[in-house]
Amino acid sequence: MKTVSQLDANGYLVSLTEADQSPLEEGVFLLPAGCVDALPGDIPPGTRAKFNGVEFVLEDIPTPVSEPVVAPTLDEMKAAKWDAIKSERDRRRFEGGAKVGIHWFLSTATATSEYNSLILISSGYPETTVLRAGWRTMDGAAVDMTPALAKSILASGFAHVAFIDDAAQAHKEAMEAAADPATYDFSGGWPAMYEAAL
Repeated sequence: MKTVSQLDANGYLVSLTEADQSPLEEGVFLLPAGCVDALPGDIPPGTRAKFNGVEFVLEDIPTPVSEPVVAPTLDEMKAAKWDAIKSERDRRRFEGGAKVGIHWFLSTATATSEYNSLILISSGYPETTVLRAGWRTMDGAAVDMTPALAKSILASGFAHVAFIDDAAQAHKEAMEAAADPATYDFSGGWPAMYEAAL
């Protein structure tokens, strides 16, 4: 075996490695890919060795040039915080519920479509007609679904969404007026989520 030098694609020394002797020719060594049959000698700290095709030459290791950290502008901070407020608004829109009396009902797009279908199907029936007995509420109760209840759930859900939208707008205005919009806390001040009633 013989010690040889492993180079990177630019000719710089990566490490020392071993070359095996050829089984066919004595004194001939098989160089691994990317290796040269030369050794760099001592490499002082702060330098690196580059093979120039004949021998290793030492170079100073360049000092990395760091990109200056550019602080976001006030408008960029406000835009980022408004995006976060809108995300919270949308989460609350789709994860919330509609409260009718003491019970909470789903007010997702799918649930809203179901309520609308029930109202259409029951057109011409008395408002108190039981369309489905034992309808499960979000708080675990079983109630009789009637056209009147379906309409009340829809109205409550739409009102809840309007409250959420108003709260998001209020947060936007407060954030824009804050001394540091980036640290504005919008976790409070939203309409109560259905979880609070469970």
